Amino acid sequence: NIIFVVKECNVKYKKPAYFEDLIKVISVIDELTKVKIKFNQKIYRESDLLVQAEVLIIPVSKTGKVSKLTNELYFTLENFKI
Repeated sequence: NIIFVVKECNVKYKKPAYFEDLIKVISVIDELTKVKIKFNQKIYRESDLLVQAEVLIIPVSKTGKVSKLTNELYFTLENFKI
């Protein structure tokens, strides 16, 4: 019954990617509370950093009100926090 929405997104484009490039996406959780998840994401082509982004996600109910993560989901996500 939780929907995740992007509240904020800060993206820095360093270099372009091209069609058929093999890219690697690394996404880690920088900050985690019951009402927000902040991801740090990096996209590479080989050793070249192409994109760096910070994305703030919040859980909301189907009616659009901020919801808290369940304990089960919170503790599962905590394993991915740096």
